Order: sequence, then C-alpha cells, then structure tokens
Amino acid sequence: MKNATIRFICIIIVALFALSFITQQLWNALLPAIFNLPTISFLQAAGLLILSRLLFGHLLPRFGRRGFDRRALFEKWHNMNDEEREQYRHRFDSLRHGRCSEHHHGRHHRRHTEKKPECECPDTPHDDK
Repeated sequence: MKNATIRFICIIIVALFALSFITQQLWNALLPAIFNLPTISFLQAAGLLILSRLLFGHLLPRFGRRGFDRRALFEKWHNMNDEEREQYRHRFDSLRHGRCSEHHHGRHHRRHTEKKPECECPDTPHDDK
C-alpha cells in the first residue's frame, strides 16, 4: 500500500510538471502573438493550472468515476443466478466482437421498425419482448 501511494504521488507530480510545461509552451506560442499578452514562466503556468482547477473543477481526468460504477456491477453480478450470468456473458461477447446480439435487436430498435431486421449471424436468439 505504501508503494502504491508513493507511485500515485509521483504520477501526480509528473503530470503536473508535464501539464505546466505544455500550458507554458502553448501560452507563449499563441497568446503573445494573438492578444499581445506577455509570456509566462513555468511557475506561472503551474499556478494557472492550479487556479483553473480551483475555478473549474478538474486538473486531471477522473478515469473510472463517471458512467461506469464498478461496485454496482459487482453487486449486480453476485445477485444474478447462473442463467442470468450466461445471458450477460453472451450479450457482452456479442457486443465486444461486433456480432449481432439481443441488445442490438432489442426494444429500442423494434420501436422504430415494424418487423425485426435480419441478423447476419443465425446462432443469435431473438426474443419477443
């Protein structure tokens, strides 16, 4: 756990340095020429990043914190019976490998068309929900 914490802190520091450098280079290349503003130093660029974090929210993207809730999926998986797990695996594999799936021919698609579209893969079952 201690090594993971040290590694995380090092990654944050390296990211701050990299983003500060990129911010400084972009500012100095564009803004003095476009808006006749002065160039900035590396520390000013780091301060600008911190200020933008305070004003607007995120300094770095938050991977895994929006949209996909790992704990909810874990709970859902453990509450499924074996048949439901197999159906979930089949749908996931079909989507992942680009084949036809029940999800593709589900309610949303049928709502907009009168009859079911023909599936290119005959082994995929179609349910009438």
